[in-house]
Amino acid sequence: MKESLSREIRIKSIHCAQVHNTVHNSVVNIPERQFLWAFLRYTFTYMQIIREFIEHLQFEKRYSLHTIDAYNNDLQQWLHYIEKEYEINTISQVSAPIIRSWLVSMMESGISARSVNRKITALKSFYRFAIRAGHVQENPMLKVSSPKTPKKLPVYVEAQKLDQLLDNTAFPEGFEGLRDRTILELLYGTGIR
Repeated sequence: MKESLSREIRIKSIHCAQVHNTVHNSVVNIPERQFLWAFLRYTFTYMQIIREFIEHLQFEKRYSLHTIDAYNNDLQQWLHYIEKEYEINTISQVSAPIIRSWLVSMMESGISARSVNRKITALKSFYRFAIRAGHVQENPMLKVSSPKTPKKLPVYVEAQKLDQLLDNTAFPEGFEGLRDRTILELLYGTGIR
């Protein structure tokens, strides 16, 4: 399936490149050329733009393979969601409420806020790329906010337990013992990690 999908993407890319060259090199009047450019821009499917975006991350941004794989997986999940729920296959049909519905569905299915934020980051990068490439006019991600991630409280040692540690530990006599005890008290008293 992967092979046929990549073949389909290559065929569509070749077709779009041919249309692009025809529009760019043809002698047509300005309104017709603008119409053809608009047609070309909005007929790019999501898969083609995702492929361009992944190549951009790989070759221009030089992201690590793990990051590229994570972004690709996130975008494929997004693509699957909008095709299944809204039957959308072009980038120009997406709006902020559709993106928010995806976020809500992920949160309801138990995906952590941290993972949802990573997916939002991937979509934001994708739409910034799509704007620069001219595939969309407006960025729907500007109207989408990230869910708050819960902050962990720091783990600390209670004063009573530290007193027990200092009282029950046999520090050597002299400078080394005094130094070790002072370091422990300094670490606890200032919160240094």
